[in-house]
Amino acid sequence: LEANMTLSEIIEILSIIFSTIIGAISIYYSNKAIKIASEANKLTAEITADANRPVVVAYLETVEIESFHKYMVIKNFGNTPATILDLKFMWSIDKYDFNMSSLIGCTIAPSQKFMHFINDETEGIVRVNIIYQTATGQHFDEVYQVKLNATEKLFWIGNGEEDKQLKFMKNATEAFIKVLK
Repeated sequence: LEANMTLSEIIEILSIIFSTIIGAISIYYSNKAIKIASEANKLTAEITADANRPVVVAYLETVEIESFHKYMVIKNFGNTPATILDLKFMWSIDKYDFNMSSLIGCTIAPSQKFMHFINDETEGIVRVNIIYQTATGQHFDEVYQVKLNATEKLFWIGNGEEDKQLKFMKNATEAFIKVLK
């Protein structure tokens, strides 16, 4: 600084220097805040997509009408549709006329399910591999183990004094309601 500078000139120069430093710090923290907000938006989008994705599951369902009747079920528990690309059963149950291959290429809506009757004597564990994709093209490859004799120790108790037709109608109504769930 020149020796003959006035106090007001020195104050002006210092004001410019401090303003520049404060401006640079502000820009730095603004960029940092923008980066944090961008990462938060990306994370929110991922969480939203994950929460709304299809979840196609294989499981055993039973319906009680005088006795248990078993069904293999493929259901979309998610919030968006899925297209089934492949469906493999790792255990030969073809001898029971079990075939759900017609579902390959099928779009399954949220809460929609497909059921296939399973002979009551069929036992064992079936590994089901379901490969499906979302409407946006994201692929999922899920494997489920379905124990076909899971209900063998369960039993249905009805009132022995009821009329058989009334008991059948009650069970049929109950089964119908259960299937609609």
